[in-house]
Amino acid sequence: MELRPVNQLRIIPIVAFVTVNVMSCAQFAIGSIWINELHYDNIGGDVGEFVEVVVGPDMSGVNLSDIALTLYNGSNGSVYDTHTLDTFMTGSLDNGFQFFSISIPGIQNGAPDGLALDLSGTLIEFISYEGSFTGVGGIAAGVTSTDIGVAESSATPIDFSLGLTGGPGSMASDFMWVGPMSGSRGAPNPGQSFVQSGGAVPEPGSASIWVIVVCSLFIALRKRIVSGVRAGNC
Repeated sequence: MELRPVNQLRIIPIVAFVTVNVMSCAQFAIGSIWINELHYDNIGGDVGEFVEVVVGPDMSGVNLSDIALTLYNGSNGSVYDTHTLDTFMTGSLDNGFQFFSISIPGIQNGAPDGLALDLSGTLIEFISYEGSFTGVGGIAAGVTSTDIGVAESSATPIDFSLGLTGGPGSMASDFMWVGPMSGSRGAPNPGQSFVQSGGAVPEPGSASIWVIVVCSLFIALRKRIVSGVRAGNC
């Protein structure tokens, strides 16, 4: 009986390791979904406002209805619109990276405003333009947005947009926001290129299946370890 607390202490690092790897699995999975381009303001009356989202090959098996775009009003941090990815138009496919876009008349003109992206209730990113703010309600409640650092204005030409460029990359952090520039809705932005994180091109859905399998194993292992500790078997 006296050894049990010691063994439980020994198991803590293992539980922590598995917990960290479960979190890493989730971060890896959602890292290949991101907001890639947007247009909200232009000279004269605003026209053609849209948002574009890219879904990488690692997430090719995900149900599009589980990915949601939420628009935030920066003046009070509240939600003013939401769209799931199954309502978006399908664009081009570039090296396994699928483009989706949606027209959203009335996207607010900033100072600041923002957009959040989530997968099944897990926040992927919360970005904003013309400043940053903290979300109130919705998926980004209590989260401070990341200002993309570029903006449109009432002088922006029609059919221009803000977008990510650079690469080759496989997630949002591999690129940088630029613009306003000539819009490329539904396709890679000027100067943007993609590379799959695993190098070789996998069969459709195979990468996402392996992510799910590995993550499931980590989760099962963590549950078994924790159950053993509680039962006094470790």
